[in-house]
Amino acid sequence: MIPVRFYQPLDPYNHVIDNRPLQDLETQVELVNDQVDIDANILRESIGSQGTLANRLAQSINDDGSLKSTAIDLALHNIADHMDAGGFVRMTIAERAKLSNIADDATNITLRFNTISGILSFNSGIIDFEPSDTINWRFQSGSLFADSTLPVSIRHVHYYGLTAVPQNLLSPDFINYQTTSIATPYKTGSLRVYINGIRLSENFNTNVPVWNGSVFTNISLSYSEGVDVNGVVTSGLFSLSSAINPSIMILLDFDVIY
Repeated sequence: MIPVRFYQPLDPYNHVIDNRPLQDLETQVELVNDQVDIDANILRESIGSQGTLANRLAQSINDDGSLKSTAIDLALHNIADHMDAGGFVRMTIAERAKLSNIADDATNITLRFNTISGILSFNSGIIDFEPSDTINWRFQSGSLFADSTLPVSIRHVHYYGLTAVPQNLLSPDFINYQTTSIATPYKTGSLRVYINGIRLSENFNTNVPVWNGSVFTNISLSYSEGVDVNGVVTSGLFSLSSAINPSIMILLDFDVIY
């Protein structure tokens, strides 16, 4: 601040002396004008594109000086706009939604296997699923499959001790029979025919003891399978070499292709 000089009692009356106060005031005004120009320029630059500094401040600051939450959101506060750094990992809304669906103790899982040597339990570490002679593991589209290495031609189901049914129930000839009431197809070569506990053969006649009411007599029987269609007797039929007594029960074993 430049002081303004005042007239002194002994100052002579002279225009130079008389103008000193005005010169001091003029210097002060020039200094103030220079600072005003500097401050005005700063204010103009602070306006940005909002017309006035007040408009610009109102974009992000409330009247009480607090920050506007909407302005924070608009200022790319979305987590996706931040880089992973300093040990902090960003997470999207979709990822957070997945976490909300995970129940407490979701990782608490135990695998139990019933084996011939007992029950085995695993709840930690790594469990290796190794292939065997009959199983290959296959992972596809997020799912694990156990594929059998056995060919389809040898996969079958065993049936034992079923009672044969005459092919014609209304007028049976006691020669032609079928495996079941619905003529279940069976694997060619798998049929086993038993009469009175004696197993018959396809290749030669077998003597079968039969009770005729007073004594046992022997009947000589064999059988033949039905027509083969690609390894399967699709008709489910077989026939005896000769007719038998209607009271005699025929028991069957056979395999069905799986």
